[in-house]
Parts: sequence; structure tokens; C-alpha cells
Amino acid sequence: CDHYHCPWDTGGETINPGSGKRFFELVRGGAKAPERPSFSQAPPRGDAMILQRTDSELNQHEHEVLRNQLRNLDAALDGLVCYSEVFADLGTASDVYRWGNQIRRCFPDHVLHEERSVLDVVASRDSDWQAFAQEMKKQHRGLLQQLETFCESMDELEDSPDLEQCIAALKTRGQEFARQLAGHMSAEERKLSRMTNA
Repeated sequence: CDHYHCPWDTGGETINPGSGKRFFELVRGGAKAPERPSFSQAPPRGDAMILQRTDSELNQHEHEVLRNQLRNLDAALDGLVCYSEVFADLGTASDVYRWGNQIRRCFPDHVLHEERSVLDVVASRDSDWQAFAQEMKKQHRGLLQQLETFCESMDELEDSPDLEQCIAALKTRGQEFARQLAGHMSAEERKLSRMTNA
């Protein structure tokens, strides 16, 4: 995921933010669809009733990849500025697209792997672990919805009649998603460490 190439270069051009069309053309125009980044394939699930250390290590690796993407997305969102009369710093907007699209592709893959190779395994232990797995899956559904809403804000930039309002919504949704996902991963790791360190 870390080798995704962002080809957009606007040369520091300043544009009027009244319409998103020119902005979208500058930031995304001519760019090819990125290669789909993905995590390593999940190890085959056997009949074991305990979480294997390899499952935990792979899950931890995926969390670290996501954390790196979230840090970069958050930094790009912080630098995205739209004024009422002049919009500048289009280079930061290209970073938002870069990291947002990486997360859009990687996070659903992570959810699928984690639920199959980790949560379904620990849920078979007892009622406490089953409740934990159910709660994590519930949070996954909410996070996927938040991610979809954020990505819709990215896509709306193309035809937005009001860039200032659209970028404000993009920043709010992206930063809230990043905060929620970071907290979710930390909570998962604290709980799962009790099993892998046992």
C-alpha cells in the first residue's frame, strides 16, 4: 500500500473555489485508476479453537499499515485549506485523494480477513469472547459506513458548486473516521493481547 503513486502536480496554481470542476480537473485529471493495494492473504483457517500467533501477527501488521495511512490522511486533511475567495495548496488535496483511496481499498480487505481469521476464532472460546467479537463486527459496520460517507465527500468535489462547504465536510468526516478507527484498533489489540500473551 505504501507504494501508491500520486501523479497530480498543479505547480501551485491558484483557482477560484466557486465551482469544484476546475479543482477536480487539476487534482485528478488524467490520472489512471490506481492499482488495488491489498494486504497479505489471510492464512487458511483450520479447526483450532485458539488464536494462532501468526494470525495475530498478520492482524497487527495490517493495523500498522492502516495507522500509517491514517496519519498521512490526517496530515493531508489538516493542510487542506479553502478560503471564500481563493483556494490554494492543491498539493495537499492530492494527498487526501492518495491516502483516502488507499484506505478505501485496504480497510474492507482488512475487515474481511480479521473477521474470518481472528474474530470468528476467538468467538468460539466462551460467551465473553463471543460478545467481544460481535461488538467488533458491529463497529466494523459503522466504520465502513463512515468510510463510505467520507469517500462520497471526496467524489463530490468534482461537481461541487461550493468548494468551501464541501472541503469543510470532507475534513470533518475524514478526521472523525480516522479518530474512530484508531480507537477501534487499539481496543481490539488490548483485548486480543490477553489471548496471545497467555
